[in-house]
Amino acid sequence: MTDIRHWMTLCDGAELAEKAPPGRKAERFIKKHKKEFKKRYGKRGEKVLYATAWKNFGESVSIRDYLD
Repeated sequence: MTDIRHWMTLCDGAELAEKAPPGRKAERFIKKHKKEFKKRYGKRGEKVLYATAWKNFGESVSIRDYLD
């Protein structure tokens, strides 16, 4: 199991704050696709949107960088 999946399993039910990856392209992507993701994925649309933004525009970071 990858580190992130293991960590998320340990924190099941905990809310993670959505934070956009750095850069204008990522911000533009989020603004442009927010309504579409809400329509497609319902109430978890924002989580999927930010995950997609990190996948496409984020740097390789560890979840440990965001703890504490």
